[in-house]
Amino acid sequence: MGFMQKQLLSALLAGLLCFSTGALAQSERHTQRTDMQVLERLMTFSDGLQAAEIAVQLEPSGSGMLARQIIAPQDTLAYIFKQTTGFVLKNNQAHPGLEVWVIDSKGRVLKHFPDLYAALPPQPMGRLQALSLSLRPDTLGLTPGQTYGIKARLFDKQGVGVLEFKHYFELAESVKHPRELKRESVQLNPVVRLNKQGLNLKAVEMYDAESRDPMLHPHLKAGQEAALVLRGIEGLKTVNGKVFPGLEITLLDTASDIVMHASDVFTKETEGLDADKVAEAISSSLRFSAEKHPPGEYLWALRLFDKRSEAQLGLKLWVKLQP
Repeated sequence: MGFMQKQLLSALLAGLLCFSTGALAQSERHTQRTDMQVLERLMTFSDGLQAAEIAVQLEPSGSGMLARQIIAPQDTLAYIFKQTTGFVLKNNQAHPGLEVWVIDSKGRVLKHFPDLYAALPPQPMGRLQALSLSLRPDTLGLTPGQTYGIKARLFDKQGVGVLEFKHYFELAESVKHPRELKRESVQLNPVVRLNKQGLNLKAVEMYDAESRDPMLHPHLKAGQEAALVLRGIEGLKTVNGKVFPGLEITLLDTASDIVMHASDVFTKETEGLDADKVAEAISSSLRFSAEKHPPGEYLWALRLFDKRSEAQLGLKLWVKLQP
């Protein structure tokens, strides 16, 4: 570890570790809508600052997260902003800041750190390759058996650009982390994005739940119900003809706020489900209320996971609620 990293680490609070390396470049300010990396349960919002990827991993092994995003108090959870651009450069230097909140499952703030990069001087162009944040739950006073979130805001001290993310995880007394499963991203059609990690499916269909007509574009009106069907599911572990799937559903607006969230719609199916029926199809439906939901775009994200293994897959699509 270099002198600058040691100096920075010594200045940080409550077990939160931050370090920075990588290349920053100046670019025009540009706003991107909220997105979600389904398998990491990571929601992002960009206004001026851009990152090619925000990676979530465990240190020091870089192991992948569990299907249900469970970590132990002694685990070190790392968030890495890769290929960050958009900083305003002065004298060929960038000056990033990093504000962090630790929140509970209802979004209430438990801890707040205004700037974990306060001790970091302006960085020369070409010196940084990534910006990162690392934390250990046992240093933050978090209680096992609860769900927590990390909200971070990377900001430009010499400009107005920001890049934000939220990430939720469950805390358990002890966790045995698996080796990272092979991932494969598939573009099924122009509106559905699929990421596979140990599970597979043959088709994704979307149709009007009442008329049963196919929906080529995810445009809905208030009161209309859309059904999303996952067909040909493969990879779930079978026990005596039963499988034990979990299905997490999240609906987000363009400000990265959670409109609806269900951690597992199959939570009561403790005896398992018929393997053949699940392999044939699993469906989820969505309906907006005119009283509760303003017109606009929403991100509909589903994460199917196996409760008897670490296999999972995620898919997401933007739906438009019309006036």
